[in-house]
Amino acid sequence: MKNLDGIPPIHCLAAFEAASRHGSFERAAEELNVSQSAISHRIRSLEEQLGTRLFDRLDRGVRLNLAGREYLEVVRGALKALAEYPGHRRPLRARKRGLRVGLPPAFAREVVVPALGEFAARHPGTAVELVVSIPFQEVHAGETDLDVRFGSGDYDDGEASLLLNEPMFPVCTPEYASRAKLDEAPESLSRAVLLRCPFDPWKPWFEAAKLGWPEPDTGPRYNDAGMMIEAALAGQGVALGTPRLTARWLRSGALRRLYDIEAPCPYSYFLVRRRKSEAAEAEHFVQWLKELAARDPALELPAAQAKAGLRVVRP
Repeated sequence: MKNLDGIPPIHCLAAFEAASRHGSFERAAEELNVSQSAISHRIRSLEEQLGTRLFDRLDRGVRLNLAGREYLEVVRGALKALAEYPGHRRPLRARKRGLRVGLPPAFAREVVVPALGEFAARHPGTAVELVVSIPFQEVHAGETDLDVRFGSGDYDDGEASLLLNEPMFPVCTPEYASRAKLDEAPESLSRAVLLRCPFDPWKPWFEAAKLGWPEPDTGPRYNDAGMMIEAALAGQGVALGTPRLTARWLRSGALRRLYDIEAPCPYSYFLVRRRKSEAAEAEHFVQWLKELAARDPALELPAAQAKAGLRVVRP
């Protein structure tokens, strides 16, 4: 058999064929249940591999050029041959694609995954796939129906709506609080290692506590709030937590909220609708997420915390 390395990926060929038929990347994206940017990327990859442009880009849509028309005949013949192969014809009912949701890792782990069985019980016919995206790091979940994003809400690849904004407050283990000699005065944090995350800056909390301190430039730094909370659980310092990301640890007593002071986080969680497909399933998941976000995460803390030398406030 000849080397097949030079054959373009079939998803690029399918994108090319659909765009040729519709004269539009947008309509091809709708047919193939992917984003318009994905179609554009696949066509660009195909053109780069072939070393020639296949479309003329117009004000409205695209049009095959001479090279594109010649290549289309080859592609359609190949796709037709594949479609007619008997082994590709399965009598089983076509499997539903399901709902693909992108989530920040800490929000997924602490908020969505523990409650996902509730959604499954309400909508047993909807298959859900959860994939991770990292805020502000250009690490995206790929082609999704719906994203939960943590940021400013300024996104150009979907319709964004506010889901949740939470206050921030310092948390650490009881053992670390004792070791660092933290007391009721916020100034005692000067004796602590302050764990840092770019999405949860300390400066707003310092201002709320009337501490005129600058943003810390020393101490461990994490690009994920969940990793920062894990570091606090390991007794490595004090982290800024939020009610939902720390609820189970506050309930168990593994973490303690230090002061009766909180500050608004400069960033929020947003729902971003990215595709028009699976509209009913996506809407069900959106409504469930909104219910989840509206619930009060405040939980009764262990009585032992009330007896400690720190002032404890329920999140």
